[in-house]
Amino acid sequence: MASSLESLSPELLLSILQSLSSAKDLLSAITASPRLYRIFRTYRNSITAAVLRRAVLGTESDFLAAYHAQHIWAFVPEHNDDTRLYNRVPIPQSVKEQLREETVSLRELSKSDLREEWRTITPDSKILPRLWKFYVRFEHFVRLYSSNALAALQQPTINAGATISDAPPLSSAEESRLRAAFFRFEIYTCLFQVSQITGQDISQYYEPPDDDPAPDYLGAHYSWEVEQLSCVGQFYVELIRKLCDAMEDDFVAAVKEKSTAHSNSSPHKEALTQELNNLSLWLDYFCLHWYEESHKLRDRARHIDYLVSRGLGALWKLTGAPLKTVRRRVVRTHFMSRNKCSIMQVLRWTTPRAGADEHDLALEKHACASSTSTPCYGWLCARETMDSWTSNAPCNYDLRSQGYVFWDRARIQDLQQFRHPRARVEGMAFKQYPAGYRSHSEEYRIDVELEGVAIRKDAIGEIADEINERSSAVDGDASDSDEEEEDTPYVISWRDDL
Repeated sequence: MASSLESLSPELLLSILQSLSSAKDLLSAITASPRLYRIFRTYRNSITAAVLRRAVLGTESDFLAAYHAQHIWAFVPEHNDDTRLYNRVPIPQSVKEQLREETVSLRELSKSDLREEWRTITPDSKILPRLWKFYVRFEHFVRLYSSNALAALQQPTINAGATISDAPPLSSAEESRLRAAFFRFEIYTCLFQVSQITGQDISQYYEPPDDDPAPDYLGAHYSWEVEQLSCVGQFYVELIRKLCDAMEDDFVAAVKEKSTAHSNSSPHKEALTQELNNLSLWLDYFCLHWYEESHKLRDRARHIDYLVSRGLGALWKLTGAPLKTVRRRVVRTHFMSRNKCSIMQVLRWTTPRAGADEHDLALEKHACASSTSTPCYGWLCARETMDSWTSNAPCNYDLRSQGYVFWDRARIQDLQQFRHPRARVEGMAFKQYPAGYRSHSEEYRIDVELEGVAIRKDAIGEIADEINERSSAVDGDASDSDEEEEDTPYVISWRDDL
């Protein structure tokens, strides 16, 4: 390939790069050829503008709205995510009012056709580098979700002897649906910040405020479009759960290693044989509540939803940071989700726009019968088996992991799970997860792995110091440690400036 590229003119090479339609393809091209890289360095803005236009084709308005939605974070007092449990600084009413005004503007923007604004963006636009950076993050998650979903969708076929490579590539319609859903979930996340800031009273523990613009935004979409957002949210939740599993594995390994090291160096110090109450005692003592099984069972799911509600920038940082950084961010914010409604539960409460009643359902069935690219074929297959439709229904957990509301009819109509749908789900059965599903909060990893291990107080304290980046001795004066913490509150930078 390299030798053939050498014979091409710079103008033709530039045209080749400008014809690409994804950041991944562009990266692959410029890393495979030094000459293409030099062309890219020379015409960077022209190339990225052309690739970006192709990449978001058909979803320009949603993409620009998601980008403009990032202004919301300037009104979200994230400095509140400090280390002082239960002592969060009250948010001034003026800040809440500013946030409400900003979300009203964003809600109106999300209703607008922004294609005219999109056409004004040229290679010379100052906003272009920020738009490109913003899009690259979306593309990373869209590709990761689609590859995981297609693998899950094809699993029965793979077991029968086929391979994932046998699956046809995504159609332009499928790619457009995926992009739109990820863009819209980011808009929804930014609008959801009203409930995060104002919904801190215990009376609002389960429901968002009445004037929360997020449910209003969701209510402007059809049922299958809200379900597409549920697919994105579930994907983000699973990413954070995997990070949590890695943190627990790291904690178990560190406890074993440090307890053994301390026992060997100081054999006469007291060692406590691990029992649930003893381990919990030291986790409480050193404010490592996140690792307690009681917290995992009671609060972990809501905390994960809180991390998802921090938006694309936070998810990009969390999933790309070293485990040491992830551990500190997650552990130090475990209390921030308390007394707040869940971003995933609001999806389930939402009443979509007209389109789910029997009359419109009949019209959708007619459309499905005459189209191979309908956006709701998979949704209809699931809808027909349910007594009452609910977005983000637990019973559709496996289907969401397969991306069932994104694929063309031609891709899924011959698969077993859509040729022979499941038995009808009646009444409140939609709240039941599929057979074999096991909740993350029910997997007691730490207690099981540390069963029979001699846990030492100083080992847990050393881990706490590493998480808090303190060098003071574990056995030092507790009041000194408290004063240091009070003087230097830990502030989380959730996102980079765009």
